[in-house]
Amino acid sequence: MVIDITISEKFPCFYKSLRAHTGPVTCIAIPNNKQQSKHSNEKSRAKSFNIFATGSADNSIIVWTLHPHLSAKRLLGHQSCINSLEWHPSGQYLTSASSDGVVRIWNTNGWSCNVLYAHEGHKAEDISWSSDGKYLLTCGSDYLTKVWKFLPSDSKHSKQEIHYVSSLSGHTSSVNSCQFSSDNRLIATCSEDFTMKLFVVPQNDFQRAKCFHTFFDHLCPIKCVEFNARGSRIASCDVNGTIRVFDTRTLQIISFFQISESAVNCIRWASERYLLCANEDGTVRIIDLLNDCLLYTIKGHKTFSPVLSVAISSDGQFFVSVGADKRTILWKMNASPEERKMIENAQLLDEQSSTQFKLQHIRKSKSKVTPTGSKNQLYERLSSSKFKKDKEKQKETDKHVQDASFTDDEQECFTQDFKVSPINR
Repeated sequence: MVIDITISEKFPCFYKSLRAHTGPVTCIAIPNNKQQSKHSNEKSRAKSFNIFATGSADNSIIVWTLHPHLSAKRLLGHQSCINSLEWHPSGQYLTSASSDGVVRIWNTNGWSCNVLYAHEGHKAEDISWSSDGKYLLTCGSDYLTKVWKFLPSDSKHSKQEIHYVSSLSGHTSSVNSCQFSSDNRLIATCSEDFTMKLFVVPQNDFQRAKCFHTFFDHLCPIKCVEFNARGSRIASCDVNGTIRVFDTRTLQIISFFQISESAVNCIRWASERYLLCANEDGTVRIIDLLNDCLLYTIKGHKTFSPVLSVAISSDGQFFVSVGADKRTILWKMNASPEERKMIENAQLLDEQSSTQFKLQHIRKSKSKVTPTGSKNQLYERLSSSKFKKDKEKQKETDKHVQDASFTDDEQECFTQDFKVSPINR
């Protein structure tokens, strides 16, 4: 999906700041809602960005709902830091990857959980769904990227199933990021070994997927890799603060940016023209690829507190940044100067208030399935027994529903350190 954003004519501005996690917020995922009405007005478009999820080093996931009122659910079950979150294209499932080696798939209908021991004994670093929702990529510190075939449930009481398909190898260190292209014909991976790889998938046959090119341009570990909507370009960022954009057809580098002396932790395409960057120095930066320049530096997180991830809503109206300061900050992408001033004045008038909200905790029971058969048959014999619900019919007493609180701290964020700096070109 191509999002048309003319950032240079308007201004990003602070919208809301939330805190609920007790540790650094490491990842953020927003559903890709493609059912946007072409004739919707500004108010209805704002409401279309209604739900998103954040993961943290406190081992929990929080699913936030913005309308009709601010609410949240905390999902517990992982035993270590949440490294990646990804919504299934249908929006029915939220997928999480953790340093405990486990990938969990949460069904939004009741938040029941299925468990996949994808990288057991290693860290699960990243996940990516194919655009049709039939295949799942996982990558980890075992140097592998694995492909799984997903079979969603066809009724309320049937189980989802997942089957191992193949492993993509070649990296000599931890694989930090993986992603499908929009047409599912290409897979990109990047690693601590300083390389990025492109795999080609012939006729949707993942068992025949092969690496057809390795990029050696980076001089340090690569943090993140991201296809644009058309799959014609791929962007990557590394721990030295550099960003590179490559053409997937010619395999040539077409843009290079040294935007910081510290790491760029995450990059996201805001449109075919703009890149959002989450930076170790506590800023979010917006890059204009058309003019090959840095367009904005956005400060909202605590100074020198790393911004760990960033995501943009499918309508292009909002983006969300999360960081080591435990904050989740929502930004309005296309606020006009008048809208920006109105929002800022509203925050100043209400800066003394602090609203407390209830947060529902849902603790999932732990379960582990040990596969049968010899070690060399482990992946060939994976089936729904390896990927199963914690309990087919969980009782309410097993959920351990608890009450907690989270804080809408947007006034503190604005009055302390909110700043958007246009870059003079």
